[in-house]
Amino acid sequence: MDDSYYHLKLGIEVEIRETKQRGPKTDNNHSILVFATDTWLHIATKSVNLVQATPSSSTQNLTYALLPGCTTSNNSYSNAGKNPCVLNPTASTTFLMGAGIALETINNVSVSRMVKTVDHDGLTYLYMGNAEQERLTNLDYTAQTFAIQTKCKPVTTTCMNHDDFVGIRTPYNCPFNFEGDLVQDPWAISFYTDSSMQDNSTSKGVQNPYYFALAASQNQALGAVNQELLKDPEVLKSTHGATVYVLSCSSTVYDMEYSTVNGTVTRWIGRESNSSVTNIVQSVQAQTSTGNNYLQQAASLSMFSNTSAEVAEVFAQAYGRITMSLAAGAFQSTPGLEAQSRSSIIAARVPFAPLFALIVANLLLVILGVVLTVLAVFSASGDAAEAQARLSVQAIVAQVFEDGRARRGVESTDAMYDEYHGRKSQKVGVIKTEEGGFTFGSWRVAK
Repeated sequence: MDDSYYHLKLGIEVEIRETKQRGPKTDNNHSILVFATDTWLHIATKSVNLVQATPSSSTQNLTYALLPGCTTSNNSYSNAGKNPCVLNPTASTTFLMGAGIALETINNVSVSRMVKTVDHDGLTYLYMGNAEQERLTNLDYTAQTFAIQTKCKPVTTTCMNHDDFVGIRTPYNCPFNFEGDLVQDPWAISFYTDSSMQDNSTSKGVQNPYYFALAASQNQALGAVNQELLKDPEVLKSTHGATVYVLSCSSTVYDMEYSTVNGTVTRWIGRESNSSVTNIVQSVQAQTSTGNNYLQQAASLSMFSNTSAEVAEVFAQAYGRITMSLAAGAFQSTPGLEAQSRSSIIAARVPFAPLFALIVANLLLVILGVVLTVLAVFSASGDAAEAQARLSVQAIVAQVFEDGRARRGVESTDAMYDEYHGRKSQKVGVIKTEEGGFTFGSWRVAK
């Protein structure tokens, strides 16, 4: 064997060794990188509800507007007999028109409407809204309605003096037009035409906002239900154990436009209503006694508050809900301004970082494959291809059993054999050696 064959063989062995040491290791590293980034992506991917909105033509009965009979006058009590809207005065009393709707609304049993609460710019509004209905579950809409916002403050110390409580007497005398004795009437409420609270003749109507005062004696049979409340100077205890207080209040009525999404009010625009709407809301409480029992119950429950300010706030919200409920008979349902339907599907939320890392890892693997392919193409020519061909079984057999033709340059492995060139063929067999063993041998056969 000459030196050139030895060097070629050595070079092949070195190349194979280096391939085993470097090639597969690099490929494994890239495979591990792809596996790691793919696992990261699967762990980081979360399922979320994707909400899709489409325009809807289902806008019926979303908005509230005045009945036609409530749009021709200022709806004051003095005009009720000429053009009744919600009041029907008789010789002995005044009836509330639409009382069935009002009672359903005030007791939260109406299937179509209910008084709802919304907080906007630090103020609480009570507005006529739609009751919970299946058709509204996946419907977002914009509508118009009416709302009331009531503020109350305790004025007990300016209207009462505990030293004047003698026996059963519990008098009150305010600097505005409001006085009396809670023994004779444990519940007194008076409405006024303006903020001076001097004129309590509201039969011809009120302005917006309107004003009222309340004096109440609560829980005389029970006594004070919250001793902490009696520490507030604006809440007094009568000689017979009742809790007494006086509130000064104002209410503002609004024409509202609002948008609701998934049951939550997201947009709220209001402007003060005119006197026609204001007189509807004010008169149902001022001119009838329909809501008194509900107001007295709310005032009684307010005694669980800790301060007089909380009492005033609880009563203000109760007054707004009850008054808007009593006025429900003056409002009719009309189509909304716009609506959209919501539908939700489960979608995968894929974070950018692991997705980008997986793409980069796969691109690196592709680049590695391209590089190895190019190297393989260039390596397929010259001595490397010749050496590869001589590592086949056919070439190795020729190398062992042919005389020397396998060591010469040939164009194919077939050319390594004598038979290819027309010479006699050889047989290969097992022969016994001089050492007593066996080996392969060849001999030519005669024609």
